[in-house]
Amino acid sequence: MGLLRSVALLVVCISLCAVDGPRLLSANALYRDFQNNPIDASNKYVGKTVVLEGLCGDIVSPSDSVSAAIHIADSGRPNALILSFPDRNDLAGINRGQKFRFRCTVEEYKHSIVWLKDCTIERG
Repeated sequence: MGLLRSVALLVVCISLCAVDGPRLLSANALYRDFQNNPIDASNKYVGKTVVLEGLCGDIVSPSDSVSAAIHIADSGRPNALILSFPDRNDLAGINRGQKFRFRCTVEEYKHSIVWLKDCTIERG
């Protein structure tokens, strides 16, 4: 009986993990969720990993660092979302205006900007 229960718990865990894992969202839809209801969106997304798709805006790469950031525009803001990449080499081949998919952790919504950290490009 113990083995059967363990298998059943494992199946439930796998199902929940799949449901709770990152799902593909539009970067602009995420921004509008925060714009429309910052409290609910913060409760839903802050601290969570999301997979987003959007158009690359400005790429900011400080000369004294290995990190980089990408800005994504929405609602007249050129930097509605700011994505922080710990390794700027991850951005090789990504150009301004290009549609791309990325995975990030939502850090906060502050000054009408969605701040995302630990971002990586989803290739393939």
